[in-house]
This record gives sequence, C-alpha cells and structure tokens, in this order.
Amino acid sequence: MPNTIADREKKFQDALSPLLPTAKHISPCYGTSNIARMVPNGVVLAVSNLKEKENAFAGVALCLLSRLCPLPNVELYLAGVIYSEIDKLTARLKHMLQAFADGDTSTYSEFNNNTSFCLGKGGLVYAYSKKISEIDDPPPAHLGEGIPLDSLYYSVYCPNATREEVLVLKSVLSSLGNLVGQDRLIEVPTWGQFGLAPIGQVKASFDGLVSNMKTTFSQAGLLVTSGLPARLLSSLITKRFVILTGLSGSGKTKIAYALASYLALDVASQCRLVSVGADWTSNENILGYQDALSPDRYRKPTSGVLDLILIAEKDSGKPYFLILDEMNLSHVERYFADILSAIESKQAIALHSSDKDLPAFDNDPYPVPSRLNLPPNLFIIGTVNVDETTYMFSPKVLDRANVIEFRVVKDEMGDFLDAPKAVDMESLTGGGAAFGEAFVVAASSGDVSAGAIPEAIRGTADVAKDLNDSLLSAFDGLAEIGAEFGYRTAYEISRFVYFHAVLSGAGWQFKDALDAQVFQKLLPKLHGSERRLGPVLEMLEKFCTERNLELSLEKIKRMRERLKDGFTSFAEA
Repeated sequence: MPNTIADREKKFQDALSPLLPTAKHISPCYGTSNIARMVPNGVVLAVSNLKEKENAFAGVALCLLSRLCPLPNVELYLAGVIYSEIDKLTARLKHMLQAFADGDTSTYSEFNNNTSFCLGKGGLVYAYSKKISEIDDPPPAHLGEGIPLDSLYYSVYCPNATREEVLVLKSVLSSLGNLVGQDRLIEVPTWGQFGLAPIGQVKASFDGLVSNMKTTFSQAGLLVTSGLPARLLSSLITKRFVILTGLSGSGKTKIAYALASYLALDVASQCRLVSVGADWTSNENILGYQDALSPDRYRKPTSGVLDLILIAEKDSGKPYFLILDEMNLSHVERYFADILSAIESKQAIALHSSDKDLPAFDNDPYPVPSRLNLPPNLFIIGTVNVDETTYMFSPKVLDRANVIEFRVVKDEMGDFLDAPKAVDMESLTGGGAAFGEAFVVAASSGDVSAGAIPEAIRGTADVAKDLNDSLLSAFDGLAEIGAEFGYRTAYEISRFVYFHAVLSGAGWQFKDALDAQVFQKLLPKLHGSERRLGPVLEMLEKFCTERNLELSLEKIKRMRERLKDGFTSFAEA
C-alpha cells in the first residue's frame, strides 16, 4: 500500500475531517516554504496562500493544515482551527491590504498570498503578510491583535524514531501545549495513539513520584538511601536552593545531575552543570556584564548560566536546573549574593543601565534585559567538599538552604562491590518528566504548612501542634549559644513538612520529616568549642532520642565524638 508523504497528508486530513466544524475552509500548507517551523517564543503554524480568500471567512472556520519535521525520523502533522473569532481574522487581512495601499510597503505586502500564522503565548495567533522570525514578548505592533486559536489538532508519524527523537518530540508537544493550553491541544490518532504515553501524561499531582524516582534510579544503577528521594524533592520544592555536602566521591554531583535528567524532557537544554572556580570573586561568572567599550553589547558568562535563566523564564512550565559543582571553592557571597537575595526577596536583579535589551551578538535569541527576574522554575543545587582548598559557608548561606549530607556506610559499599558498575545516566532522561509541571507548580505555590496536610495522610495526628512543640523545645536549647532560628527557618520547616507528607503519601510519619529538618536546617549552623557546643549537643541528643530521630541522632553523636579534639562542626572533611 502506498505510503508517501502525500498519502500521509491525505490520511491525516481524512482522520481529522469528522472533528472539524461543518462550515470550514481548509488550507493545506505542505510546501517547503509553507510548513510549520519553531521560532523563539512561538511556532509558525503555516504560511497560507490567501490571495483569493481575503473576505471568504465570514461565518466559516479556517483550518490550517501543515507539517512540522523537527527531526529526520519524525513527522508532526498539525491542524490549527480558528472559528469563534473568525471576524477578527477577516478584519486583520483587510487591514494589511489597506495599510499597503496607504503606502506602508516596508511592513506589509501587496497581497495576502503568503500570510504567516504564528502561534504565541496564550494560544493567540498572529497573521502577518511577511516572514515571521520570532515573537517578542509582548508581540510587536505590526503583528496586530492576537486571534484566539480554538483548537490545535496533531498526529504523529514516527515509526523509525530513536528514543532520543521521541524525547525531543515530547518536548515539542509540551511546548505547543504550554502555548495553546493542554485542553486545546488534541491528538488525532491517525497512526495510533502517541500523546505523551511512552513517558506518561503530564501529572497534576505527585502521586507516585517518589516510588517512580526510586525505581528509575535503581534500574539505572544509582544507589540511594530509602529516604533520600523524598528529602531531596521536598527540599527543592520548599526552597529552590539546596546544598549537597559530604565525602568526596560519594555521588553528590551524580545525584544532582541524575535528578535534573529524571525531571527534564531535554536535560541538555534544561540543565547547566557548572564548575565553580577559585577565582570567582564577583557575579560576572554567573550574570556577565555590559561591555564598557561596546555599551550596546552584553558579555554573557561562558558558563551558560545567564542563558539558562533567560530560557527558563520563557519556558515557565518545565523545571530548569543549575548545578554549581564545588561551590565553596570560592567565597559564595562574592559571586552568588545577588542570586541568594533574589531567591529570598523575589526582586529583580539589576544587570545593566540601558533602556533596551542587550544582545551578546547579532541575532542573539536571548538578549539581556536591564533587570532580571529569577524564574520560579529554576532550581539551584550546589555541591560542597570540605578540605584545605575550600571555604566554610556563612550562616547567611546556610540559613537559605536545606543541607543534605552524603555518606557511604559499610553495608552500602558492600552492596556496590558485589556488582560494581557505572550509572546509566541515559536511561534516566525524562523518566519523571511527566511530574515536571506539578513540581514547578508546587514550588511556586503560596503559603502551605504542616497544618494543611490531608487527613488521609496524617490520620488523627495534630501535626501542626506536634511540630510547634518540637521546634519550641529545640529553640530553647539553641538560644543558649545564640544559635536559635528565625521566622524564615520556622516557615520553611513547616512548608517542608507539608511537602514531605504529600510526596510520601500513605504511611508517612511525622518523625521522618522532623528528623530531616533537624538534620538539614538546624545542625548545619552549629560549630564551636567543647565549652560552647558541648551542652547544646547534649540537649539535642536527648531531644532526638526522645523523638526517635535516627539521622540527626547519628550525626550529633559524631559531632560530640569530634569534640574530644576540642572543636566540632557539621561539616566533616
């Protein structure tokens, strides 16, 4: 049976036909210069020949048929339908012709026979009688008023696609869904169902995330302790900055990159792994600077951090990850103070004094604004080693993060030595991408606290009261040496407990969340001599013993053991 591109075009149209309004004009746009293409901030759905149809749409729907071929083995057939506000399209086409007749020949064309239909944010389509290379935010005036796209139908033909191509295709579909809205992105199963099925439909909740992450990591050969996934995920959702510390070679960087790979559809574009240098003494290595000799240019850092932030801001539905490897090789406050402040205050960072966005080069797709808003879908993970070449963190930094320690115990090393093998990072890619949107939404959510934990998870326990009593008890002991915590820490602990419960689901225990927060938020700031710290550690050991906080108790015992040398701290070389 013939199976040419022309055959597939007809088959798509036949499958689509029953779904379209009865009164319609169908415009096939399958020529080389007419098919769909991705552009910054949108997608050109089609370039349609409307020369004879400028006034033909009153009371009928326009259906633009096209094809997007993002990869060699992938054909994505698209049908954009406009009917609820078709009168706006007719008025727009008349306006372009009249503007040309009135002398605006540089902006518009004599005929509407090569009209580009570009889909932008909010599911709005912009019709323009010349080529569209991108859609600025907000769209320029010459593109006219956006016209709502009622539906965007699609079919996928990819019998020979590789796994990597499938992942990229899913990223394209996700981007289309973000533009038009998931409810208006409708699959036509011309060649069978595709959708997001191979990875899983986008999840509106966290149901199954922790167990899925454990299984995926285990299958990839990545060993993690049973409680780590819930602690790591809850920490990042609570505050988008997490520090991983511990023994060199214990897997801190590997875990950070594995998490990014797991939650991202395309880890190459959604993650930057940056090695911090000992010579980082200003924010230029993170944010770049305006060129003093060429003020109309902006010198972006070679690390790619600034571009990652700019891309994340434009792609708000997916998580993006910045991993700072060995971030204490330099004083963190010297190069990271602006980011720390922006995470806390949610205020924009001043980058340059120009009144326009500055490109790094001609046709830079991501020019730099004068003020940078840190997007809520950007998650920052720093890894830390402790030796003679590194610097200790100040309380200011520690107070703004959850600090998760990595250790290797004898049993874990034994399991690894039984069958040592490298981690299959490729198999992690996109394994949890279906949860990405819910992950971003949760991190951006407003006030949630321990008191909001669903009854189905907490049972009859009064978690809010239990947490308040426990924190006040710890507060008294820490206050004796001036190490008490402030409102920010209390707020974030309550927020962590809520997300830890929701992620863990049925069977969750309050003591596990409290244990994690004593370990990750209260203990990291403790350091000092036996005279100063001895009584506090004794109090905390009793506190943890009474509440069966195993992780924190083990850590406190190690800290007390090192006090025999006269000094101790949370960090262990």
